[in-house]
Amino acid sequence: MFIEAIKTGKVKIGSYLIVESLDRISRTEVIDVFEILLKIIRAGINIVTLTDSHVYSKDSIRVNFTKLIISISVMSRAHEV
Repeated sequence: MFIEAIKTGKVKIGSYLIVESLDRISRTEVIDVFEILLKIIRAGINIVTLTDSHVYSKDSIRVNFTKLIISISVMSRAHEV
């Protein structure tokens, strides 16, 4: 629903999505939730995680791409068995 709200303009470019942790974005497999994360960021939405105060945005990833690597391991926790 959030992706659809971005597409329809209900969520404006430059807005912030605040989540406790990246593993709260979705409970799907890592590859799927990573795609969701990238869609949100590519749309110009900033993601802030409360547990570690990281900001994921086009600019922050451009400066420090290792955030993407870290994000994959954090998101993998949501789908662990």
